Amino acid sequence: MNPPTDDVKYASIPDAIDELMTALGKFDDYYSAPGATAVHPGFGVMNYEEWLIWHNKHFTYHCRQFGLLPEVNFH
Repeated sequence: MNPPTDDVKYASIPDAIDELMTALGKFDDYYSAPGATAVHPGFGVMNYEEWLIWHNKHFTYHCRQFGLLPEVNFH
């Protein structure tokens, strides 16, 4: 089943990956300035290292959500 075209932002997965890689490159460029910070709407001012932690958790959540990574049970 194909998703509705009005809900799809990119024409293909490779296009979406290219856009993600471009955005991540801009992220790294922004944080190449010493002391650079940006405001996260929920967590406030964050530096590069804090954003890396957040990105890792966020990407991992969505990869698990869509079955790209296995669920982890810590019990």
